[in-house]
Amino acid sequence: MKKKIITIVLLLLITASLLFACLFSNTRKSNINNIKYVFLFIGDGMSLPQVDFTEEYNNRVKGNDLDHQEQLSFTKFDTIGLRKNYSGDNYVTDSSSSASALASGKLIQNTKVNLDKDGNKTVPITYDLKQRKHMKIGIITNQSIDHATPAGFYAYCDDRNNYTKIAPQIATTNFDFFAGSHVAGYSEEFENSYKEKGYKYLSNQDEYNTITKDNKYIVVAPNNTVPYGIEQKEDDVSISKYLEMALKVVDNKDGFFLMVESGMIDTAAHNNDAKGVISEVNELDKAVNIALEFAKNHPKETLIIVTGDHETGSMSLGTFGSTYENLKDITMIIKSAENYLNNSKDSTQEKLKTIVNRFSIKEDSTTYTNLSNEMNNANGNYSKVINLLKKYEQEISGINFHADNHTGLSVPVYVYGDKNKLFTGEYTTAEFNNKLRTIIK
Repeated sequence: MKKKIITIVLLLLITASLLFACLFSNTRKSNINNIKYVFLFIGDGMSLPQVDFTEEYNNRVKGNDLDHQEQLSFTKFDTIGLRKNYSGDNYVTDSSSSASALASGKLIQNTKVNLDKDGNKTVPITYDLKQRKHMKIGIITNQSIDHATPAGFYAYCDDRNNYTKIAPQIATTNFDFFAGSHVAGYSEEFENSYKEKGYKYLSNQDEYNTITKDNKYIVVAPNNTVPYGIEQKEDDVSISKYLEMALKVVDNKDGFFLMVESGMIDTAAHNNDAKGVISEVNELDKAVNIALEFAKNHPKETLIIVTGDHETGSMSLGTFGSTYENLKDITMIIKSAENYLNNSKDSTQEKLKTIVNRFSIKEDSTTYTNLSNEMNNANGNYSKVINLLKKYEQEISGINFHADNHTGLSVPVYVYGDKNKLFTGEYTTAEFNNKLRTIIK
């Protein structure tokens, strides 16, 4: 009798264990495969230095001590990984090869877009999600829509700078929403293509107000330029405003995939512009907050990923005496200063006054004296003035740039909605794509 009872108890325990294992397996499976709404944010040129610098600057300006530090929205995500992002032919990647690898899972040589070393096409995940899962697709940037990073999610080309070849491919995708500063390769072929495929081309606020979920759109900025965050006026477009427009179009029962690029982090870092980097990482953060608001209504179905395509500028954060907060009164980006000096018809003294005011330079400082001398001797070539402004920003903040191009530094991957921590650890860009495809099965 005892043996029978023991046998029955053992059978019950085994049955219960199997049921539990089955339930756990189903739960795990549903957790992985429940994703319908995907936001992939790419900070072009952004790695840990750019993120840490912006966070600390924000805290310094707010007067937060080290016991009360505030974070950017995405650095609070539960899942964090590290991505090694070399290209198919170099340890240091460019944007087209990195974006193509993020999208397709294949290593691509620098300057190429979704073409492997033998010239074969690699298929971005966007096409798979559109065709297989009927998800709506949106591509957003503050650069041109046919620039390297956005192109990596829809185009095929052996030269990332061949905009006239890339631009006409926008309409052939049948994707639902494109937005950026402009279309660099705008041509008659491009225009005929988007009209034939039924896209609406919008370029001002009145036209933006007509957006509905029933159409496909190509949206550009009114003056073909998306201003840097610290230079924006209330009615200027931004990646955040573009994202709000996109959600009106792509939100649907089958889900969506949105790639959102803050592309001018890279431009600022190329220019060794510390304040510009802060501006554009904060612009990225604003857009991520919109995604988080969306996720509140779809907490189990939303995946938000924030990463960079590479680091730019070999940026370092200084030592014990860093004073990031000294940048707070600068209201002009280095590139804007260069454009102003080269194109304005103001007198030399008017130009000096504008630059001094916008960069908050004290008139009794050595910088002011040097700046005044270089302005007076410029004769239309303001390169030495621009170099002084870069040096000034770094001197007053403690920030240093050691290059004006890309570096091989790994980039962080911040993930919201990764229930099973697929994105933790260190992995390549190709492996990143495999993880992405796994979680959106």
